[in-house]
Amino acid sequence: MKKLFLACLMLLGAIQSWATGQEADVIYLYGEKWMLLGRPLDHVRDVKARLSLALPEARAKSTANPDGIVCIWSVQGTHLQLDSVAVIVGENKLTYPALGLKDSFEKYINKDHISASWVNGQLRAARGKQLYYEHTGYNRNYASEIFLTFKNGKMTDMKTFNNNVRTEGFDLTNGKVMQALQDGLDTKEYSELKGSRVLARISDMDINKSGELKDCKVRIIMRKNGYSTELTNHPLEKRVKNALKNLSPWRTLYINGNVIIPHSTFTFPITVE
Repeated sequence: MKKLFLACLMLLGAIQSWATGQEADVIYLYGEKWMLLGRPLDHVRDVKARLSLALPEARAKSTANPDGIVCIWSVQGTHLQLDSVAVIVGENKLTYPALGLKDSFEKYINKDHISASWVNGQLRAARGKQLYYEHTGYNRNYASEIFLTFKNGKMTDMKTFNNNVRTEGFDLTNGKVMQALQDGLDTKEYSELKGSRVLARISDMDINKSGELKDCKVRIIMRKNGYSTELTNHPLEKRVKNALKNLSPWRTLYINGNVIIPHSTFTFPITVE
């Protein structure tokens, strides 16, 4: 029986930490519009700083777009270029041709366009139905995704993936799951846990092709008087695991060549009666 490995969903953009989901840029690939799940401009901070000063100070900003800037890119032949920059001021969307901001991009002007020759590595483009979402960075996946590899702004590789739901069902963020887990646990016999906050941490879920849970890792944490203690080999570990196994099917996705289990790491509180 094939084990399903949780895919590592990489953030393909600037290496930084986001506390919320981030707004996508736009990229045109041979005339077709895609979301660009990353910000190539973050890799040239001097350019970004000059551009920020050149754009209206009153532009709208948010936690999803702290700079208030959306870049529109395109691949022409095999070369990545910046076509324009968009901002929101009041109720109006303003779009500026990149060449009209040449003072910000003077090092990258190539005749009649702005060459993104600073871009190296992989970018991810996406469109279609959203299949997976976490409220941080670009941790989300769509029905169609393309991985683009660049060297000095020239595309050297392109891989296309058609993603889908493999099995529909439960995931650990569903409130029904947490209620079913609590209902399936008899905690009356664990008197030593009364007065404590008890947490079950679930990880390493192994789900078969039918969406049935075969195994997982459970850690029981007791918090009392400001201290946390892991209760190794506590009977609650097995009870939580069995309660999870009684739930079926679990939601699994086929994403970019891998089978993933959405939200397969989760912590939930256990009420001790």
